[in-house]
Amino acid sequence: MEKTNEKYEIVVLDAPCSATGILRRHPEIVHTKKHSDVLSQAKIQKEFLDRIDNVLLPNGVLRYCTRSLCKEEGEHQINDFVKNNTAYKIVHLEKMLPDSLKKMVTKEGYIRILPHYADRFGGADGFFIACLKKEG
Repeated sequence: MEKTNEKYEIVVLDAPCSATGILRRHPEIVHTKKHSDVLSQAKIQKEFLDRIDNVLLPNGVLRYCTRSLCKEEGEHQINDFVKNNTAYKIVHLEKMLPDSLKKMVTKEGYIRILPHYADRFGGADGFFIACLKKEG
């Protein structure tokens, strides 16, 4: 991440990840990815998140996403971040989606897209998306 003194109203963090979300198109991932790969990417994601406060304005919005099926890179990552950064609140994404897509929303309000959700179109890549608002 480059150093900057700029602060922004919206930051989209398309975090580096294990890319396990492309399993549908690349089934060999089952044999090539290891749990240590996931943990390594989760560590990098945490480093990005730990610096986000330096670039996000008060009342700003963070959109965090990964193309991973692993909760270590999604739900766990964001839950830990919010727990340790009380100025950040989860924006529940269900209200932003049409009824036909609400099954993708987790109980926390994140979006978790699984490969079978678009079966009629041949499937989808797996994604995790969270939206956080920085209070203050």
